[in-house]
Amino acid sequence: MLDSAPPSSDPPPNHGQRGTRVLVGVALVAILVGAALVAIPALSGGDGDDSDALPDSWPPDDQSQVWAKPAANPEAAACGEAVGLLIDRSVPVDPGRTVPNLSVTTDAAGSFVRGIGITPTPVGFWSFGTYGDPTGDEDFGDPGGVPDFPARPPVLVAGLAGAENLADVQAGLSSIPFGFTSQDSDQVELSERNWEAGLRAVLDSGEEPRTLVLITTGSPTTHDGDEERDNGVDLPDLDAAILAANELKAAGTRIVVVGVDGADRIALETISGSASGDPESLELGDYYSVDQDALSATLDHIAAAQCGGTITVDKRVQELAGDDPVVGVGWDYRLTTDGDPVDEAATDDLGLAMMGWQDLDAVLLQETGQEGYQLPAGAESESGATCRRAGPDPAVSGLDVPGGFELDVDAGQIIGCTFSSVRSYVDLVLDVEPLQQTTPPGSQARYDITYRNAGTLPATGTVVQFVVPEGATLSAADNDHPWRCPDGFPAQAGAVCTFADPDGTLEPGSPFYAFWVGIQVDDDTDRPEIEARALVMAEGLEDPRPDDNVVAVTTPTSDAPPPTTTVTTTTVPTTTTTVPPTTTSTTTVPPTTTSTTTTTTTTTTSTTTTTTLPPPPPPPPPTTTTSTSTTSTTAPPAAETSTTPTAATAPAPAA
Repeated sequence: MLDSAPPSSDPPPNHGQRGTRVLVGVALVAILVGAALVAIPALSGGDGDDSDALPDSWPPDDQSQVWAKPAANPEAAACGEAVGLLIDRSVPVDPGRTVPNLSVTTDAAGSFVRGIGITPTPVGFWSFGTYGDPTGDEDFGDPGGVPDFPARPPVLVAGLAGAENLADVQAGLSSIPFGFTSQDSDQVELSERNWEAGLRAVLDSGEEPRTLVLITTGSPTTHDGDEERDNGVDLPDLDAAILAANELKAAGTRIVVVGVDGADRIALETISGSASGDPESLELGDYYSVDQDALSATLDHIAAAQCGGTITVDKRVQELAGDDPVVGVGWDYRLTTDGDPVDEAATDDLGLAMMGWQDLDAVLLQETGQEGYQLPAGAESESGATCRRAGPDPAVSGLDVPGGFELDVDAGQIIGCTFSSVRSYVDLVLDVEPLQQTTPPGSQARYDITYRNAGTLPATGTVVQFVVPEGATLSAADNDHPWRCPDGFPAQAGAVCTFADPDGTLEPGSPFYAFWVGIQVDDDTDRPEIEARALVMAEGLEDPRPDDNVVAVTTPTSDAPPPTTTVTTTTVPTTTTTVPPTTTSTTTVPPTTTSTTTTTTTTTTSTTTTTTLPPPPPPPPPTTTTSTSTTSTTAPPAAETSTTPTAATAPAPAA
């Protein structure tokens, strides 16, 4: 415990327009005088003995007991100076106290970050319970299963440059847990409320913000080195917090305390100041006592008190279509009202420019364009701008006009506008595809040529050039477009032939033009391949991507003869001789013998096509038949001769 100090006779500080303020909330500690203790009434909810209790009014009757004197709170910060949040994550065990809903706090804190983060104001946070946030690699308990609570010192969250930081801060806020995980245990326990630990976590970070907003659900119940941990509100708990707060104030940090559902006014004043905040005013108070339902609106008020009446431009530039946007540096903006200048600024290295207005209800925000840039293709905004304001309702009233935005404003608004531009350029893209895998000497090699404008400006005077390759010539008659060659036709190897785009102007985006070109490969060429080369160009602006303007392709040559077709024919002729029985007298005649002879001749090569001749129809039956066997592959069967003998005649033997 610190030594006692003599009674203070310092006059109360003067805070300018706020008038004279009397320092309040000085914590007292009783000093043993002999064997007697001087009793001071206790804070509501405290359970320490009377000798360690806090005063319920200021100034105390006996100032001889004062030993920790609160320092004056610095003046309010300007917009753009760093802001930090210090969030109470304790879970108190005070009898009859309702455990606060931490999600309400973190949601309100997130809205605050998004709101004031429209401006070039760095924003971060710390938290505390029984202990403050760890620093460096410090971990609470078992790293495998125990959460720690890393802080986020203030960082820029505005615009394109701060987008990743904004996501990180928002994620950190949503992950703050209730309570405290013991340093020697992996069990989450009900935690005490250590204001000193939270304030010293900010000091230890070395990143003292210009404004620190402490959000707490009650008065402190412990301090660093406290061995008793009784969850009571004792004088040493607040005393230690006062000393830590004084160090922050000495470093230039203004402390604003928001007491939610239970923090004692005297305790709030001792670490901040005596000015009670009024949400209906734009003046920033030292402390606020609010219900949890009013927390978000209170934080919005604090943001407006520091940055209200400002508009911040976030400039983004797309250098080439399809590329990610980058910050636009050195773009000029101005605010006017009824033609009179109000404010002006140029975007910095982060692409941000902040301006302000005073006692106005309407301003015109205008961009001074830069040569060589234009609005993005298909932009719905006439100015290329989209605007929003901080708070629960982001919509802004105003009129989008060419080159600017007419805005209805008031002193408490924080407005952000994003302006987008794209570089003006022509970007011709060429593609050449051979139509054959190989090209035999003496034949024609053909190529498909396609080109388009992938830029943002129309391409005028577009031409395509084709270089006649070695081992080939180009004839105008064999192509589908008129070509101009320096020495006429046929154009010899090395000639650069040209034709102009018949459409005249190639618009930006998807439109393209296609045609084919044919070249005659020399009969006696011995080159292993034919190399074709083409180039597309346009008048006017330089193409920012010249690599895709020139294409060279090769087509292998081949001496292989044309492919042939093999036909195979199979012929199956058939000769049949039939002798039916005949009877011509009363004499018994032995039956006629019928002999059938079949001769099959087959000629076969590699079979591709087969032709089969059908057999001839059989002849009518004769009385007496003499059969002659004839074999033929194509002719009809041999003729048959019939006679009527008195006796049967045997057929001749087969040949």
